[in-house]
Amino acid sequence: MITTFENALDPYQKLSYGKEEYLSEISDGHVWKTFVDNKNFKLTDNPENLVFGLYIDWTNPHGSKIVSRSISIGVIILIYFNLPPEQGYQYQNFFVYWLTPTSKEPTSDKLKNLLKLLVSEPQELWIGVHLTPTARFNNRCLTKASLLL
Repeated sequence: MITTFENALDPYQKLSYGKEEYLSEISDGHVWKTFVDNKNFKLTDNPENLVFGLYIDWTNPHGSKIVSRSISIGVIILIYFNLPPEQGYQYQNFFVYWLTPTSKEPTSDKLKNLLKLLVSEPQELWIGVHLTPTARFNNRCLTKASLLL
């Protein structure tokens, strides 16, 4: 499964899913095509580099506003934008950052603090980290990551 995941990252770098005049996927957009790292190299040209998107949602599974049945389930998910759409939006390829069942949604201040951690903690990934060897990469490789908002 891991090898399949790593192999899926490579061809997506070269694909354009839509027609030139339409934007049908993130790889068709200007930001994807021109996004550079801290050394001015195109971040999306290297299959070892990862670009994430952010998804946030809260819901009441009971669909009721009655106080006794009010539950708020929230999730913050990172989505790998490097994967082809048919793989990137499958639940097994999501990175669940935060999941909470509570009686009510968090305040905007609590959510802001949570997101601040999410954005500030991975800054070392922007510079790059050497990962241990994997099934595809026998040697340690420098991997960079970014969060597109």
